[in-house]
Amino acid sequence: MDIYAVLWKEMKDLLRDRRTLGAVVILPLLSLPLLGAVTLAIYKTQPISFAIVDGDNSTISEEVGRLLSQYIEMTAESSGQKASISQFPSLEEALRSKGLDYVVFIPLGFGENLSSIDKVAYLEGYKRADTARAGTAESIFYSAVNYLSSSFSQRRIEVLLKYANVTASPSDLLQPVRIMESSYVSGGAPAPPNAEEISYTARMLAFALFFVTTPAVSYMVDSIMGEKERKTIESLLSLPISRKSLLGGKILASSIVGMIAGIADVIGVIVYFYLIAAVYGGGGFLLNFGIVAVHSIDVAATAFATCALVSPLIISAKSSRGANATAATITGLAMIIFFLALLTDVSRLPAYAYYPLLLIPYMNSVLVLLSYVQGSLTSLLFHFFLLIGETTLLYAVAFKVFRTELLLMPPTAEE
Repeated sequence: MDIYAVLWKEMKDLLRDRRTLGAVVILPLLSLPLLGAVTLAIYKTQPISFAIVDGDNSTISEEVGRLLSQYIEMTAESSGQKASISQFPSLEEALRSKGLDYVVFIPLGFGENLSSIDKVAYLEGYKRADTARAGTAESIFYSAVNYLSSSFSQRRIEVLLKYANVTASPSDLLQPVRIMESSYVSGGAPAPPNAEEISYTARMLAFALFFVTTPAVSYMVDSIMGEKERKTIESLLSLPISRKSLLGGKILASSIVGMIAGIADVIGVIVYFYLIAAVYGGGGFLLNFGIVAVHSIDVAATAFATCALVSPLIISAKSSRGANATAATITGLAMIIFFLALLTDVSRLPAYAYYPLLLIPYMNSVLVLLSYVQGSLTSLLFHFFLLIGETTLLYAVAFKVFRTELLLMPPTAEE
């Protein structure tokens, strides 16, 4: 068929252009994992720097300094990081020192207040605002203070229990209310094992669909406007190929490029977030055959939908500048939708936002994956067929507006 001849021609052009092929496959496959590896190396080798200044110089303040150092190191280690702790003779010297992320000051009278039953002892924390790791250092310090406060609270309660001649557990008095938590899924059924990891995986894979759009759009722009600027469109139109076959072959080739890039980017994203999870100690990915199969189909459908969405706009563009502006608009729209999928529960958006967004194919691409994770086959099929329907409609529009005389017109500088 004519369409396969056009597809073959486009694939040969792509294989000859090794830079483009490398950008489509190798760069997305390696760039994010390399970024994750560098991040991991930095967090493993570059410690978070603390300084503890004892302005009280009491027996209790010395003990607090030792305990704080232990708790800070323990908290940092639990999140896969390292902490270095220095002692300074004065607060002014510590604040002037370069290379610190957080300074802890034990003020005068701290030991007296902490050793009493009815007083509060205050620690002063100084967060360096112009360092990238100040927020992490602050979080570690607050966690360490919680451990410290709990330890001394138990001591106070033990003293009170002794004087009251009451037998009780200090931890029970400190935490009279505790939590017994269970997980469930939509519909109220108990959550299966690893449900949170599967949901996290689905959100990340939905976000990774964004990487399908850029190469597909870029290749589609070059496939149509590039032929026009390189003056090769005339010889192509002189061949005995129908208008539908010409456009269909270019759309199919652009979709394949998008699918290849999407697969490479998904692998890169998964490796990247595995490395980030290793740094922060967070939850990881959980892949199974079902989610891989659904995502593979979703990648293909999203690639075709991208080409369908951009084709009518590129065909009607009068210049490469206009076509590139269109490409940027489509890519921006995709970024908004896929970031929404990463940061929010898109299925719970308000009706005035949810239903209009369903008119955008990318929204249905996201909901296909999320519906699978939620176990809703009806919702999955609905959004999949809605995605296919919107894609088909956009292709019909593209074939309708595609006229060969537009391709023969010389490009203009402005729209």
